[in-house]
Amino acid sequence: MGAHTLGFSHCDQFSNRIYNFSKQNPVDPSLNPSYATQLQQQCPKNVDPRIAINMDPNTPRTFDNVYYKNLQNGQGLYTSDQVLLTLDQNRL
Repeated sequence: MGAHTLGFSHCDQFSNRIYNFSKQNPVDPSLNPSYATQLQQQCPKNVDPRIAINMDPNTPRTFDNVYYKNLQNGQGLYTSDQVLLTLDQNRL
C-alpha cells in the first residue's frame, strides 16, 4: 500500500473516479472535492493517454508517510488505496 508515495500514474488509470464513478455520483464521493477538481484540471476528458501525474500531490519526490495523510484527507489517487483505508478504519 505505501508504494504509492513515489511515482506517477497515467490519467486513464483513474479517470473513472473523476468523471464516471456512478450514475448518481460522476465524481467518487470519497475524493476530496478540491483534489477532484485538481485532477480534472490535470487530466481533462479525452486527454492524451501519455499524460501522467504524481501519485502523491504533496511530496511527490520524497519517500515519506504523507501518502497516508493524503488518504485520510481524501487524496488517494486510486480507488483501491482509498478502499484499503476505509477497510482499515472499520477494523479500529
